[in-house]
Amino acid sequence: MSESLPEKPIFVEMTPPEIESIVVTLPPSTSGPRVSPRQQVYLYDDVMWEEFAREWVTATKGDEYIKVGRYGGAGDLGIDIAALLTSQGLFGPWDCFQCKHYGQSLMPSDAMPEIFKLLRFATAGKYLLPRTYYFVAPRNCGPTLQRLLDSPPELRSHFIEEMTKDKSTLRKNAEAADFERVLSYAQDKCDFSIFSSVSIDDMMESHSKTKYHIVRFGEVLPTRPAVDKPTDELGAHEARYVEQLMEVYEEKYPGSGFDPDSVLTHPKLGEHFRRQREDFFSAESLMNFARDSVPDETFKSLQDEVFSGVIDVAELHHASGMERLSRVLNAAVSVELTSNVLLSRARVHDRKGMCHQLANVDRLTWCQGDES
Repeated sequence: MSESLPEKPIFVEMTPPEIESIVVTLPPSTSGPRVSPRQQVYLYDDVMWEEFAREWVTATKGDEYIKVGRYGGAGDLGIDIAALLTSQGLFGPWDCFQCKHYGQSLMPSDAMPEIFKLLRFATAGKYLLPRTYYFVAPRNCGPTLQRLLDSPPELRSHFIEEMTKDKSTLRKNAEAADFERVLSYAQDKCDFSIFSSVSIDDMMESHSKTKYHIVRFGEVLPTRPAVDKPTDELGAHEARYVEQLMEVYEEKYPGSGFDPDSVLTHPKLGEHFRRQREDFFSAESLMNFARDSVPDETFKSLQDEVFSGVIDVAELHHASGMERLSRVLNAAVSVELTSNVLLSRARVHDRKGMCHQLANVDRLTWCQGDES
């Protein structure tokens, strides 16, 4: 029995899961081989695969689109994921990502009904054809289908052949008028170069560079870039912790009137000041690395752990601000931190630098008035 065209499709916007509040921890040690992300997606069902594909689109290509979603409601428009570039929705430029989770590579027989469905609804005025229509499958397109996708004239010929052969499976899915309209359009007007595919390798490679990857697959963190060295000029983001260091130096050498430039010439404090800035820049480098690799709460949680490990030391009586600073930095190095995934990429300098980050927002203060 042929199917009538759907009415009143409903756009359901799809956004990535809210991950920024997640703290990523080190996975428990296990024996046996690790299941790779690619092997994991082989075990997904259709819904999970579509969710992952939507996450991949929004995480890696989201800047291109104003909305990413799917169409539901009364009937099927033949769209799994619609990525819209303008407020015109499907009547402006858009891209389609068609998700197929099969146990084998996609064959032409898998793709032809989907192409027919797209052309059927587009020629009926339900939407404009997308800029690009991607087949997205964990086991990729097979060599025959991929060859057709790589050669639009061959794809056109194959599609028309499938439509016009005796007992075509495409014919039974539409009214006669719909069928003839699609055939005419495919023969004379359709640009078959819009049909393409995305390989699972490309998906995994680009997804691995987003903060969603470690949340979904529990993978190890990427290699951390080299730590930035302090610049000759103080940055605006250094103002408060540097001010606190100047207070420490002034307390140690009353009347010295140190500033960040003059303190560098001091035989002892100059090197001390350089080390503190290097530690701060190290922690800032870890923070920036975390921003691109894990949810935001992960670095904040590590910083909070360091704070919890040193605050009792900071609140003890100390003879001077310099003594408090030194003891707090030593405590930061020795505090036991065991679960945060960033520990696999952290350095001793980062722990000390976090103390200066905390001083930068006055969660830690070195000089607390009369210490006597």
